[in-house]
Amino acid sequence: MATDDAVQQSRRRPKDRKQQILAAAARQFRELGYSNVSMADIADEVGITAGALYRHFRSKQDLLLGAMWRTFRHVEVALDGTDVDLDDLLDTLATFSVEERAIGVLWQREARNLPEEDRQRLRKALRAISASAVKAIVGARPQATPADLDLLGWAVLSILASPGYHTVELKPERFVTLLDHAIRAVCAAELTSTGGTPPTRERVRGTGRPPLHPVSRRETLLSVAIHQFSQQGFQAVGISDIGAAASITGASVYHYFSNKLEILLTALNRAHETLWLGLHYALESAGTPSRALELALHSYIDFGVRHPELLNLMVTEILNVPEEQRHELERRQHSYMLEWASLLRGRRETLDAPEAELLVHIAFALVNDLTRIDHLHERPTLADDLVTLCLCVLNAPT
Repeated sequence: MATDDAVQQSRRRPKDRKQQILAAAARQFRELGYSNVSMADIADEVGITAGALYRHFRSKQDLLLGAMWRTFRHVEVALDGTDVDLDDLLDTLATFSVEERAIGVLWQREARNLPEEDRQRLRKALRAISASAVKAIVGARPQATPADLDLLGWAVLSILASPGYHTVELKPERFVTLLDHAIRAVCAAELTSTGGTPPTRERVRGTGRPPLHPVSRRETLLSVAIHQFSQQGFQAVGISDIGAAASITGASVYHYFSNKLEILLTALNRAHETLWLGLHYALESAGTPSRALELALHSYIDFGVRHPELLNLMVTEILNVPEEQRHELERRQHSYMLEWASLLRGRRETLDAPEAELLVHIAFALVNDLTRIDHLHERPTLADDLVTLCLCVLNAPT
């Protein structure tokens, strides 16, 4: 009898069980964050026991790696046969990005939970995808410099990753069209040549000198914590680590912050308030929605270029905040985005609300991603070129 039950169970088990597990894991890691998801959570969604899940994957880390390879391999399959034709490549990538919204989030936010050897393998695969984009852009822009092609390649990947960071809903074909047009607009952007017009903003990183710290012990703790959270992730940093980096004992940190979470919340609130101050300045200084949008864009880019680690916390660490406080932060983020969308609709009256919101999210993604890529800060015109790229997105034909 037991044998019959086992046979029936085997017959009921779907052949794509492993793919179901990987899809469920990718969704949960994207929406809840790797640290907040257990193997039991994933097993429950798939409808199996945790023991059955361990027969497919040895650990949660193994499952994260499998989910990432699943999406990367899907990209490789999607690119197969497209050669280097820019139109075919962008159509294929835009469609895939809408269908597989987790891919960018898993790489940008969760890959740090993997061993370095696995990250290197994934990074190699990502560079191959970027190389395909660059090769296609070269065909359309043979006169572009290597530095410009590098920037554009990363910009394309940023746009493709952007759907994973928001919940804007459009009909799939409409979503793909807008994403495709945004990428095309970016690929055609007239960038500031690194050997041409001097940048309008000074370089603020890469001086080679050790940073100065505030006299205030509290501000010093906040500064070193932001750096550590950004580099290692909130979960991996302890109070003693923060104290040691600030040259005090871990127990002394509690004279300034009640716990590690308070430090993270202080950093996130400071980032939000800084962005809102920039937006208020734009609204007060401009006579038209179009001009206000441009001023807001400059403000956001300046923030990203000057404070990439603080911006990184906004992107990667909000899921480590308890639910009630997280919802308040997300509400403020959403309100900030809606102000931009309103200005964009004032600039382009034919856009409907979801279309405007999608284009704003893509522009945010460009700044969020490109300001966090270290080697791009060697480009003296990065801030000016980010303005150009973002305006190409916001003005992209629909």
